[in-house]
Amino acid sequence: MRGAVLLAVLGLAFGVSRAEVRVARVFGDHMVLQRGMPVPVWGWAAPGEALTVTLGETRGEAVAAADGRWLVHLPTQGAGGPTALRVSGPANEVTFQDVLVGEVWLCSGQSNMQFAARSALNAEEEIKQADFPEIRLLTVWPSRQMEEPLSDLSAPVWRACSPETAGGFSAVGYFFGRELRRELKVPIGLINASYGGTSIEAWISREKLLEDDSTAAIVKEWDRVKADVPAMEADYAAKTKAWEEAAAQAKAAGKPAPERSRFHRFARPQARPAAFYNTCIAPLIPFATRGVIWYQGESGGNRTGRC
Repeated sequence: MRGAVLLAVLGLAFGVSRAEVRVARVFGDHMVLQRGMPVPVWGWAAPGEALTVTLGETRGEAVAAADGRWLVHLPTQGAGGPTALRVSGPANEVTFQDVLVGEVWLCSGQSNMQFAARSALNAEEEIKQADFPEIRLLTVWPSRQMEEPLSDLSAPVWRACSPETAGGFSAVGYFFGRELRRELKVPIGLINASYGGTSIEAWISREKLLEDDSTAAIVKEWDRVKADVPAMEADYAAKTKAWEEAAAQAKAAGKPAPERSRFHRFARPQARPAAFYNTCIAPLIPFATRGVIWYQGESGGNRTGRC
């Protein structure tokens, strides 16, 4: 009996000291990695745990830091694939299949970028022809926790571009990626992190906003009023419901819709400083990309005097 107890204790200790390795969720089957620059791969494991990362014939090693985070920079890759990315630790191995290497672009902004390909001009015909298996699409959706930078995404999925997948993706992102593919003839990865009605300061980190007097003022205003957010949100919901009812009645009577009641701009997360940086951009860092395409609209135009 004493021996069985000792074995159980040893097994428990072994399980604690050899936690399963986890890889950041921006990595997945069917993804595209950036060519022509070192490839960062990161995740979490037990502190002090050694692990190995391989991509095709290349290999890198890391040891998890005290907070469990590890980071490997794989050597620069040329365009190609498919290949596999493997991360191996003492307790488990994580493998991503059908990995391509090419050009990766982040597509961000507000509704102008979020606007789906299914709503574009000649959408039916365009989507029918959207058979580009070497263009890969990833859509990042925000989390409700927006006050602090997130360390990881929720559960995004890389998908090959096809008539079944292109319709829901950013129209601007899709057409941009299609032209890149035709011009460069290499795999293309597109990451769509966009959201309607967002102001520019929602996509910038708090630290960067505080470096400029005009944007620092927005952060200070947010800090002053954020305790009142529940009341702001309730007020916004009530006024929105009342307006929708009044607009429906006006439409039934053949009259124009009434003007909407004013509400505090921070009632919606789209105006809160760093909110979408924290939830959509911070978890992507330091994923390697060639660049960013940005399509902002009119949010903030009434404050800055320009769109």
